Amino acid sequence: MKISTVDMMSPAILKRLILLPITIFCVSSVVFFLIHLVPGDPAALMLGDSAEPGDIEALREQLGLNRPVVSQYASYLWGLVHLDLGKSIWTKEPVMQRIADRYPATLTLAGAAMAFAIMFAIPIGMISAARQDSLVDRGSMFIAVFGVSIPNFFLGPLLIIVFSIWLDLLPVSGRGSILHLILPAVTLGLGMSAILARMTRASMIEALGSGYVRTARAKGLPERTVLVKHALRNALTPVVTILGLQAGALLTGAIITETIFSWEGIGSLMVRSIALRDYPQVQGCVLVIAITYVLANLMTDIMYSFLDPRIRT
Repeated sequence: MKISTVDMMSPAILKRLILLPITIFCVSSVVFFLIHLVPGDPAALMLGDSAEPGDIEALREQLGLNRPVVSQYASYLWGLVHLDLGKSIWTKEPVMQRIADRYPATLTLAGAAMAFAIMFAIPIGMISAARQDSLVDRGSMFIAVFGVSIPNFFLGPLLIIVFSIWLDLLPVSGRGSILHLILPAVTLGLGMSAILARMTRASMIEALGSGYVRTARAKGLPERTVLVKHALRNALTPVVTILGLQAGALLTGAIITETIFSWEGIGSLMVRSIALRDYPQVQGCVLVIAITYVLANLMTDIMYSFLDPRIRT
């Protein structure tokens, strides 16, 4: 019997869809007021230290920064309802246009980091579970702990020193060929791969001790078939949970990684906008990251319906 799209949606998914507009509203409101609490005057930064107070006040009036915060907030919400995030204070370009120009770069980096994490973590987790408590298992878990412990702001420069300066194999920074993507993707994906490897190992150990795996082995199936077709599929549900949560976390990690490698994505744009007190641009960047995070979690819930049909009921 065919399953309709509505049948595939669990109550949790429907609840997420209903709460999505409320989440966007709450995130946008918190970001608006927090950015206005950050010390510094955009007008004073634009005109410099030698500017006259009258010139600064005139620019504030021109930018609408002299209005009450409540009035600015109302204008911001009105624009948000009409999908208008305003214009950058510094460049006068539409915020949505600047984000649209940078968003593909961030998605490319996050996608490459996730691909690296999956290709590295799942085989390591499977091998560790199959050879539990062996030297291979302990060595793999040591690497996983090391990957979780080392922060991006340390790993990034370390990789640059080794692979770009000492070995001269990869570019230091910027975007261009696929070689420019390797170091940022490894920097961003190593921590995620370590978490996935440990979760895959734990789930696989539990699956390998189950009755259906013992039955498959009793039938004389090859060990590779038992591991991949029987154990791994049933062990993937908790792994997908971590994968979905970490997919959103990749965007926050991308802020540091993009800054280190001069990767022109949303993360580096937001850091620069915070330094310049570009309120509309910061609000737009944070809002897009938050929406992407919520959608990543929503896609995780939908994937549950395919991996475990019991969730649909």
